[in-house]
Amino acid sequence: MNPCLFLSILDGLTIREIKTCLYLLVSYQPKKYIVKLKEHLIREIAGELECGNLCFVNKADFSLEYYPANYDDMGWEENPWQDVIDKIKKKPKDYLEFEPMDSNQSFKIMREFAELIAKDNLQDELIKTLNRSSPFRNFKNVIDNSGEFRQKWFDFRDEQYIIWVNNQIN
Repeated sequence: MNPCLFLSILDGLTIREIKTCLYLLVSYQPKKYIVKLKEHLIREIAGELECGNLCFVNKADFSLEYYPANYDDMGWEENPWQDVIDKIKKKPKDYLEFEPMDSNQSFKIMREFAELIAKDNLQDELIKTLNRSSPFRNFKNVIDNSGEFRQKWFDFRDEQYIIWVNNQIN
């Protein structure tokens, strides 16, 4: 069965019927998830990934679970995310996993943003910042003092994370 054809027939079905069809599709192709997650869920995943969390979407009900990617390094006596971690580890095949960007990808996004800036002196400052030591901290400092470009940076980064999530779905 062609998955794209399968998805095209979902129009007009109830949520329950769509979930059943999507479950059958996922079962039919266990290694490929041609699932169009709702935009609000993709944005929520992107936001959690920006915070450094690992995200997991339940294939059956599309509920979102997450926990910090570096929860082992936090040094707490009792891990507040242990129930979520155990739940996911118990049935990992029930979830789609989403990972945050690594530092190389984050750096690439900062460089792309710097190259898009039309204000020459800010663009020069950002590019110089990225070529010095501590580029992440220094980039943040420059952006925090850049007026209107601070919000433009957040919007750009948010959009890049949405693209990142969509790439992991496909």
